[in-house]
Amino acid sequence: TYATLAELAGDCDDPDARRSFLVRTHLGNYALWLSGLFPDHIEHRRWRRGGPDLDYYEEMGRRGFQLAADHRLAENHGLATLYATAAERFGLLRAALNDISDSLLFPDRYSPERLMRQVTTEARWRRLH
Repeated sequence: TYATLAELAGDCDDPDARRSFLVRTHLGNYALWLSGLFPDHIEHRRWRRGGPDLDYYEEMGRRGFQLAADHRLAENHGLATLYATAAERFGLLRAALNDISDSLLFPDRYSPERLMRQVTTEARWRRLH
């Protein structure tokens, strides 16, 4: 059991190749799950307890997926391209999950942090189109 993403990242180079690969994928998946579906919780912890911000989760998730893509087992199982793409587009994946979270999971919660995140995300989407 890991209490932080940093602890999880610390096990990415486990000598057991299978475990190393699984830890790397878990780092990406867990960072995406937390930052995608629970961004308000992350921001709340950031402001109340000094926890890391969404950029930290993006960086750790991107790192986890890229490390997974670079692992030989990803190539062996045909997953290298998938994980490399997830790493490259982590911010967009997170933003898409944020929209789902905001509209379906927590539609009646409003905060200045949520508004700022939504504005930032909207600006990111506009730059892509």
